[in-house]
Amino acid sequence: MIQDESEIQKAPSVSPRAAVGIGLVASVVMTVLMVALRFALDLPSLPELMADRLTAATPVEVFDFILDRLQVGAKTLLLVMLLAGQVVVGSAVGILYIRYSAILPFEDGQPWRRGILVGAFFWLLFAALVTPLVDGGFFGGSVIGGRISYLVALLVSFGAYGLTLTHLHLIPLGDADTPAADMGRRRVLRQGEFLALLAVAGAYSGRAIIQGFGSTSPARVFHRFGEMPAEVTPNEEFYEVSKNIVNPKVDVTGWTLEIDGEVGNPSAIDYEDLQSLPWVEEYATLTCISNLIGGGLISNGLWRGVPLEDFLERAHLPESTERLAFHAADGYVGCIPMECNTLRSAPMGARRGSPPT
Repeated sequence: MIQDESEIQKAPSVSPRAAVGIGLVASVVMTVLMVALRFALDLPSLPELMADRLTAATPVEVFDFILDRLQVGAKTLLLVMLLAGQVVVGSAVGILYIRYSAILPFEDGQPWRRGILVGAFFWLLFAALVTPLVDGGFFGGSVIGGRISYLVALLVSFGAYGLTLTHLHLIPLGDADTPAADMGRRRVLRQGEFLALLAVAGAYSGRAIIQGFGSTSPARVFHRFGEMPAEVTPNEEFYEVSKNIVNPKVDVTGWTLEIDGEVGNPSAIDYEDLQSLPWVEEYATLTCISNLIGGGLISNGLWRGVPLEDFLERAHLPESTERLAFHAADGYVGCIPMECNTLRSAPMGARRGSPPT
């Protein structure tokens, strides 16, 4: 039932400081759980989709300016800023919720129903409107890793936000028939189920983040100023750079190399059969497109792999073909040569684009 402004003013009030704290805690819970589910389900989170969209929309001049100054730290800084912004926005929304809670469906004393309603509202808003704007497709239809997993992660995150908001809101509210000395303690006891659930979610999130942190893909640059690099870069010092904060996990048992498109003989080969094909070795230098003069994003190594022309001959590639499109597991598409899958008799590893062994 809709109430007028006078009825809102008569509702039990929460101090501005408490309102800020409640909104902040709810948004932090949502953000931490979102990061944990990102690692657990191995799919990009909403802030990562936003980061990719902002990067793509950035003018080339601005992009080059930022890249020249921040180099490999630019993507990490952008994601951290988006996560911090998410916490700030979530806090502000929490404050608005507390201010106008009296006119929302269900009473304050029904935190489970109201929390689920708040979470469902934001889930629907972001799945139907925001996700398509960041190239994730309607209801996550274009998200790498699967629509269902993405929607579940989003629903759990926003559900946690709504439930945390509604339950914490009850703690500072007063009852006219409850002595002030007992009011806070009774409120906390009445939220025992939720606090226990929150503790379990916190433990799960902490474990998932700790276990998943090792799968992050920070750039690795080995550059010694004043020293000439080795002619052949040691494997452990080969530079690593990725467009992703977290690279997707590629299961070698299900990985296949597919050659299709405008070819006479489309084909596919799994990793085991690929390794059994005749291979060649060749010294080659790789350098990142954003490497500065004298920078460290360049390495030279002895590569082993199956020549690309062997696959193209099998595919009966038309002689008129000029460019080949390579589709990666993380959604990246580019016209690049791919002539190797092994570096000096050692697997390249997932960070350099090869399936794990």
